Amino acid sequence: MPVPRFALLLAVALDGLSCGGASAPGAERAGIREVVTVASAPAELIAEVSVGPGLVERLGADASAGGWSPSNADLVSLVTARRVLLMGAEFEPWAQRAGLPPSRTITLGDGLSRDAFIATATVSHTHGQGPSHSHGGVVLTVWTDPAQLRAMVHGAGEMLAGVLEAPEAPDAATQAVKRHEAFEAEVAAYEAAIADLKERVGGRRLFAVAHGLEYVARAADAPLLVTLLEIEASGERNDHAAALLEQAAAEPGHAGVLVWLGPIDAPFEKIAKEGLGLTSVRVDLGLEGSGATLLSRMTKSLEGLSAAVAPR
Repeated sequence: MPVPRFALLLAVALDGLSCGGASAPGAERAGIREVVTVASAPAELIAEVSVGPGLVERLGADASAGGWSPSNADLVSLVTARRVLLMGAEFEPWAQRAGLPPSRTITLGDGLSRDAFIATATVSHTHGQGPSHSHGGVVLTVWTDPAQLRAMVHGAGEMLAGVLEAPEAPDAATQAVKRHEAFEAEVAAYEAAIADLKERVGGRRLFAVAHGLEYVARAADAPLLVTLLEIEASGERNDHAAALLEQAAAEPGHAGVLVWLGPIDAPFEKIAKEGLGLTSVRVDLGLEGSGATLLSRMTKSLEGLSAAVAPR
């Protein structure tokens, strides 16, 4: 039976730590490092508000959810960190196979109530082939809900308080207050952007080509239709998705926008604009880039979405 890649890499990593081998860059052979290690921008933001940016180590800086797995060096960083901060099992599926020490791993999603999440069983979509349907699990972008983001920051702050054994700066308390004040100011600006979107949309339907906008749509009281645009590696597109979108756009009561959470596909954008009268807007939900700019990027994106909404 072949040895799983994660198990093999972890064995190699630990062998290097325990048997005198060279450790990966950033990993100390002496033992636990006084850092909080994260692998996503949302977790990075939450960790930095909690303990300060100087004590946070970010892995997978260019990765988005579901598209990254740890390298050998990353595994060393994970197993030698004082704490590993994860968003949740579905968000970081690689974590279940990475051999992370349970006593040093914090899963933020576990601290939220089940009501905080939007179950994908209640969120229908279509691939354009066959009827609309849903799948099990939850919509992963829970940090886009301001109340849940605050709850995760509060929970992380409690669980990380006094954990790191690093020397404390004389003004540590003052810096902590400043971090939380800056965070609250950014969340308030983000909430204002959601409120403006709610006003402009006025209960009309939004269209999207992928899941992720559900929490924003819920806060903005906007029905959301997700038409999955599936593009094969060959570049072939799902024309059935375009047909369904055409049918939905022909009905009254939509806001005239098509939301993209990744790169906009030019041919499909042209179909949406010229054939259906829909304006394509890319919305950044913070999956890429740094945690430090996550809220400002999301706020700017929602402002752009509001500006694109058709007048009522």
